[in-house]
Amino acid sequence: MENIFLYMPAEIKGAYIDKDVKFEEGKKITVNIGTVIVGNVSIGEGSLISFNCSISAREHEYIGHKNIRPRKMLEGKISIGKDVWIGMGVCILPNVIIETGAVIGAGSVVVKGTHIPKFEVWAGNPAIKIKER
Repeated sequence: MENIFLYMPAEIKGAYIDKDVKFEEGKKITVNIGTVIVGNVSIGEGSLISFNCSISAREHEYIGHKNIRPRKMLEGKISIGKDVWIGMGVCILPNVIIETGAVIGAGSVVVKGTHIPKFEVWAGNPAIKIKER
């Protein structure tokens, strides 16, 4: 993880990055305090992830009125392109593609299956396109 800049005093305290997360090697990527990244997630060169974000390619199986426990863990995928800016408190759910140069506004929820094209700005809950970058 030497190519990843974690915005905090010297250590990885305060951010959780799962072993399955893939960072583009040799390029500066910023992950800030309080962020959790789990599952099959790839993050491109120059991307910035702000404070307290939740990025999870995993989810629990949901079957109507059956008991909450036990549930299978379902594995998805999240692809975050190059030069992407993810604002503070963003939640990204499984099977999302965020292409190069996109911006996700603070507090947004990017629901599962969303595809965000290059250089678009999205925000809200659920996140929708706001404008071009």
